[in-house]
Amino acid sequence: RAEHGGAMPQSSADKDAFKNLFDELQLSPIQDEENFVEAKQLARHAYAPFEVSSEVRSLFADDKVQPSSACAQPFWVVVRALKLFVDNEGNGRLPLSGNLPDMHADTKSYIALQNIYREQAQRDTAAVTAHVQRVLADMGQPADAIPQDDIVLMCRNAANLRMVRTRSLEEEYGKPNSEEWGWMLDMPEEFPHYLYVALRGADRFRALFGAFPGATQPMEERDLDRFKEVVSQLCSELGVPATSIGDDVLQEVVRYGAAELHAMAAAIGGIGAQEVTKVLMKQFQPSNGTFVFNGVSGKNALCHL
Repeated sequence: RAEHGGAMPQSSADKDAFKNLFDELQLSPIQDEENFVEAKQLARHAYAPFEVSSEVRSLFADDKVQPSSACAQPFWVVVRALKLFVDNEGNGRLPLSGNLPDMHADTKSYIALQNIYREQAQRDTAAVTAHVQRVLADMGQPADAIPQDDIVLMCRNAANLRMVRTRSLEEEYGKPNSEEWGWMLDMPEEFPHYLYVALRGADRFRALFGAFPGATQPMEERDLDRFKEVVSQLCSELGVPATSIGDDVLQEVVRYGAAELHAMAAAIGGIGAQEVTKVLMKQFQPSNGTFVFNGVSGKNALCHL
């Protein structure tokens, strides 16, 4: 920066020159000092411009975060404070998490650098806390309405904040958004969405005739004909071509007659239990969509239906 008017590397040549500095600073003639080698490999982190992720930007754009909002829910109040921090003290950056990744360094230098990170994170958190208190005061809420531990937690994880908004089953069934996934039906080798349509058809078949296709008599010809009609009508409602669901798929649904293999039931049950655990424990990001799994090919997809 001293040789380039304070500017960070921009062109490929500048970036290569920046990386070569690490070789010049090494004392070893074979240039194998671990901390320099590691720094050279991760050099991009030094000059890459910081950007707030699209997920966090979408939170900042939410109506609950705007100055006119009266939403006093703790999550949204802290998000609003984070936005104020980014727009002011942070100069476009989120508060520092304070976490220093592992690296090759002597203990004294590592601890000193760790303290620098921790102290900056504390200053950033204090600034966010001040914004939280001002937002609460404007709403007529006590300054300690949101526990400090919650503010610290969100500051540490500000870069990973997500809002998972799901569609209800009523919306999925009543307001299909097949324009977002209908094209995947043309590539059954890659996307198992065709199974979703077939299984939806099996559910409707049961509602109409009191049993799943093939459940009373495997490969019943009458069931297959009626099932094709049901799926054709369903495709029309979803806005996808009926020809996108092959006869071989429909025949297979009728052939297995709603049988449930224990291995597949265990796999799907385990996946479902994992998602429930995420919600109950409030840890990790739950999947958003309908999980479809083809046990024959091993293909799976999270369908946003």
